[in-house]
Amino acid sequence: MSERRLRLTTKIPAAVDGTALLDFLAGRFRYHDRVGWETRIASGDVRVDGAIVSPWLRLRRGVVVSYDAAHREPPVPTTIPVVFESPTLLVVDKPAGLPVHADGAFIENTLIAILRARLSIWLQPVHRLDRETSGVLILGKEKATATDLQQRFQRGEVRKTYVALVRGVLAADALTLTAPIGRAPQSCITLRRAALLPDAAGAQAARTDVRVLRRGRARTLLEVTPHTGRTHQIRAHLEAVGHSLVGDVLYGRSDDDYLAWVQHVKAGGEAAWPAGRDAPRHMLHAASVILPATPDVAALAFEAPVPADMLAFLDA
Repeated sequence: MSERRLRLTTKIPAAVDGTALLDFLAGRFRYHDRVGWETRIASGDVRVDGAIVSPWLRLRRGVVVSYDAAHREPPVPTTIPVVFESPTLLVVDKPAGLPVHADGAFIENTLIAILRARLSIWLQPVHRLDRETSGVLILGKEKATATDLQQRFQRGEVRKTYVALVRGVLAADALTLTAPIGRAPQSCITLRRAALLPDAAGAQAARTDVRVLRRGRARTLLEVTPHTGRTHQIRAHLEAVGHSLVGDVLYGRSDDDYLAWVQHVKAGGEAAWPAGRDAPRHMLHAASVILPATPDVAALAFEAPVPADMLAFLDA
């Protein structure tokens, strides 16, 4: 891991006016717990408008909170193939292991930071891919384009197709999964989603089409088309039918397994290969994105080839 001194700053919005400094930091920036933030405030690493303050200082709209830290950032892949480029759009084949935005341990080693520094232009992703998911990612090179495309994704006008490598051999050649998606009711992990009954609290309608591409001895390569955009929809739907993603540390495993992996990584362990993980990343790839035609713009289709690691793990 590379280590550097960083100064992170955030300007307090009206929504958190009156919130105690410690409550704000612990709730907003979860890479430290409350005790960790309290220690850093006491050491002077955290300041408000340049001044050392109490953890219980009530923040006011417009003040600037800064945090000086020695940051050890994990390495990431930096080869980012360009799929398509125009004056308003950049489409890339995001490698697995590269986060799109700053999050947790990743601040400068992100796709956005790398591309902005490399190209010296404004860029904004118009949809999301998890750090471990590879494949087609569309970015706007100007705000109007980015906003328009984000709205098209939100309205469900964009067709996305994924390739997934799953545990077990799928018997059917095709499936349509329509169980609603929501927070997993029996899980202590806030992030976890699950397929729910239609009348369950928080259930959101979801549909995922699945088609077998290849069968291995103990795994199956699938084409997956989500028709809705629920959080972790593909992963939760595949888990519900007993075929979770190869390499997934959250789905197809217990809460205890996932929490053990988190502790392993926090202790400095290698995220790709903790004990019991069957691949160095979850095997999900955004294979294609189709933007249907509008009155002003012709249809556009972007594709990224299936990564070699997915095929290797199918046959392993």
